[in-house]
Amino acid sequence: MSEGMTAKVRTILRLEGRASILLARYESTLAGIKPDKHRAEQCKHRARALKVTLTAAELSALRRVRSGV
Repeated sequence: MSEGMTAKVRTILRLEGRASILLARYESTLAGIKPDKHRAEQCKHRARALKVTLTAAELSALRRVRSGV
């Protein structure tokens, strides 16, 4: 599946995955560790910033990976 992905698409998926992990860790703690939430928001922001630079083919590949096709 990764043969059609560019470095940008892999980076976006990695950042989104990291953000999900950090948010899950943040939400699972009673005290709510603020640095985890901040890092998660940073990852999500970087992924969104990178997403706007994708070509049509890269955007299509990202959508395919997210849909599991």
